[in-house]
Amino acid sequence: MAIDDCVVETSYGPVRGTGDVRAKTWKGVRYAAPPLRDLRFRAPQPPQRWTEVADATSFGPACPQPVVPNMPLDLGAPQGEDCLRLNIWAPAGVEPGDGKPVMVWLHGGAYLLGSGSQPSTTAGAWPPAATWWW
Repeated sequence: MAIDDCVVETSYGPVRGTGDVRAKTWKGVRYAAPPLRDLRFRAPQPPQRWTEVADATSFGPACPQPVVPNMPLDLGAPQGEDCLRLNIWAPAGVEPGDGKPVMVWLHGGAYLLGSGSQPSTTAGAWPPAATWWW
């Protein structure tokens, strides 16, 4: 699948993901403004719109979190405060507007630890057969 097939228009601007014969993937897609300065500890605000195609081929930063002794944690990405990102997988051949069901998955960690880019949770073996029952 050509990489141009994985450029989609969002409400905020175009994003480019990657794809193969099984699935298209967009990683690290910004869904809110970075929670910095006066935005810290407030409800997420919409990001600024963009016109250039944003790269969504790798995971965004994991949100800052404490180090827990005796519990090594591979977050799959560096930590950073600009972490309000999401990852999207879609079956190859699905186009915007096809009206397919959506599954929302939140990583574990009691809202204290973890990230959507952790190797054990990033759908590295996707698509599992059970997920694609449309």
